Amino acid sequence: MKKGEEAFAEGEVETALKFCEQMIGRGYSGGWELKALILASQGKPQEAHQTLLEHLHLHRAASEGKTLRQAELLHVRLLVRAGLFEQLDEHTLESSVSLENELLGVAADECLKSGFRERGRGYALGLAQLDHDEQDAFWYIREADNIYSQDTTMFKITVGGESTLNGRYTCVPYHVAADDIEAALVFVREVEPVIPDLALVEIRTQNLQAELPHGVYWRGPWISGSGPEIP
Repeated sequence: MKKGEEAFAEGEVETALKFCEQMIGRGYSGGWELKALILASQGKPQEAHQTLLEHLHLHRAASEGKTLRQAELLHVRLLVRAGLFEQLDEHTLESSVSLENELLGVAADECLKSGFRERGRGYALGLAQLDHDEQDAFWYIREADNIYSQDTTMFKITVGGESTLNGRYTCVPYHVAADDIEAALVFVREVEPVIPDLALVEIRTQNLQAELPHGVYWRGPWISGSGPEIP
């Protein structure tokens, strides 16, 4: 692996690819990863994607259960490292619903680690909107935004509005850090798409906490029929 990386760093692409093939022949996962990175860097995204698909299919043929799931998650990380975001989006859409949430979380995590902050935020936001019980996505969004200020306040609030899921008035508790309540509501509205007319119901507590990055920290369950009647 090291020889292949050194050859690639020195611009010896063909030599690096030969080392990759040797590693692949010996069954080393790093061979597929480095080959995909090299091909992507040479403007060959489809060939890079095909390389990673071969790696995934190999795992699928030899794996079951937990190991197969790990192979799927590794595939997502490798797609991010190679910068193959179009292929990543297609792969995520084609996955099972039960796996989609986990793939989005892994994509967000790997994007942030690899310096693709905006893309990482996008995957995290998709996860937060897709799974109401998801909490880790909020951390990824805060990390991507990286917003701090001396006026940061932790608001513990309840918001409410008509839910598109059942047409009933629905309340949701949130913990959000922001400079003021209007900024806090902007963060909440972004991750709560099923209540498009969302409005503030109550500020339960608010405390100045300048050390915290801005964003949502916690979201509670939907509570339907807990507010004013909708005409």
